[in-house]
Amino acid sequence: EFRNVALSAARYLLDRQVLARGDLRYGLIRGGHSVWSPDYQHMELREEAWVSTEHNCDSFFLLRDLGTLTGNSQYTEAAELVKRQILRVLWCDGHFHVGAHEERNRELSLDSNSWLACFLHAIGQDEEARQSLEFVDRHFSCSVGVTRGFKAYSGIYSDHSIQDWTATGVPMVWSEGTLGVASAWLKLGERARARSIISGIQPMFNNDTGGVRY
Repeated sequence: EFRNVALSAARYLLDRQVLARGDLRYGLIRGGHSVWSPDYQHMELREEAWVSTEHNCDSFFLLRDLGTLTGNSQYTEAAELVKRQILRVLWCDGHFHVGAHEERNRELSLDSNSWLACFLHAIGQDEEARQSLEFVDRHFSCSVGVTRGFKAYSGIYSDHSIQDWTATGVPMVWSEGTLGVASAWLKLGERARARSIISGIQPMFNNDTGGVRY
C-alpha cells in the first residue's frame, strides 16, 4: 500500500547523496531544501549543504530495508555507503558528532548518540553502541525536581539561538529523547536499565489524558 511513497522518498534521498569523493560529506545525504533566513522569520527555498547524523541514520534504515524488499541493489549499495561514511566521518572517540558541513559539527545532540546506538546495534557493533550510550549518560543526564532523564543537547549549542545546555544552563528533562535512550538500552538487552530510565520520567505521565508531557 505504501511502496510507491517509500520509493519516492528514497529517490528524494538519493538525489541528495554527496558523490564527490574528495568531499568530507561523501556518501552522506544532505539535509533537504529550504533554509531559515538569518532572522528565522521565513524560509528560503534552496538546497541545504549540511549533513545530519540523525537524518543519515534514518536514511540508512529506509534504504537498507527497501533494498531487501525490492531486491534493487541500488538501494542496498546506497545504504552500505551511508553506513560506511557515518562510521568514517561522524563517529569519533566513542560518540557521534551531530553532523558535518565543510568540517565536522562538534556540537553534541542526544538523538545523534541514542538513535545511532540503535544503528550500531543493527550493524553488529554492540560495543560501540554501549560506548555511545555511556557517553549519553555522562553528558546528557539531568533532573528537574523528582524527574530524571536526559536533555536534548549538551554544552554550548547553536540552533535558533545560542544556548548553554550545561547542567545549570537549561534545566529540562526531555521525555521523547529520554525514551529514545531507553529504547536503545532495550535493543542491547538491558531491560533493567531501560525500566529505570522510564521510571525516572514517571512524573511526566499525564493520568488525565494517558499521554506523556513533552
